[in-house]
Amino acid sequence: MSRFSSYIFELRFQPSPKVLDTRGQIAEALTDDLFNKWFISADAIQLNSDANKDIVMIFRHNSFAFVANKQQSADFFIEGAKNMCRKTWTWFPYTQIKRIGVRSSFLTEVDSFDVTVKKYRQKFLGLSDAEMGQFGGELIDIGTLLNFKNGDDFFNVSSGPMEKQQSKWMLRTEDDEIPEQGIYVDVDYFTKQQSSGIRQKAILEFIAKGILKGEEINKTIVDWITITEQT
Repeated sequence: MSRFSSYIFELRFQPSPKVLDTRGQIAEALTDDLFNKWFISADAIQLNSDANKDIVMIFRHNSFAFVANKQQSADFFIEGAKNMCRKTWTWFPYTQIKRIGVRSSFLTEVDSFDVTVKKYRQKFLGLSDAEMGQFGGELIDIGTLLNFKNGDDFFNVSSGPMEKQQSKWMLRTEDDEIPEQGIYVDVDYFTKQQSSGIRQKAILEFIAKGILKGEEINKTIVDWITITEQT
């Protein structure tokens, strides 16, 4: 089975006029061999890469983000997000962080959209054919949204069977190699307002933890559906 993935790391903080006053300095600090192009607008600094068109860094007066679309590996993303966090540490009010989040999106190829819809219904709704018949219509699509809390961390999981056109939009890509149908899983892993004493190390560890959680949840859901499909 082929798999497509995309990742986003975003850190939000209290709006800071310092960012607007130092946009040029921030752009210079973030520019390196990989992110070799910068663009400055009224409220944002964007860095792009000639070597990799599918990654971007964005720094605003109230947040910064690292985005990796298409087929970037989890390890590549983790190191890129950590590197951005290190480079930006002195340019934003890290004592006023409001949210730290890592979002992972996956599409895993399946042979049949209709069969996958049926397996999703059985796994997540637990309804028999007879029970579904009471709706008086044919189930043509299904999706789930699950919200979790684990200590100070939260994660929202949305998933479902998905066809090519919608998958391209959800994964922010025009790549025609995306499969005709697949299992889409999106995991938004985040923690809310932080104490003023949070250390950079804790954020770097959170990035890796969020990516690992996304990978684990995606594997769990895909295994549920595909293993069930084979039995």
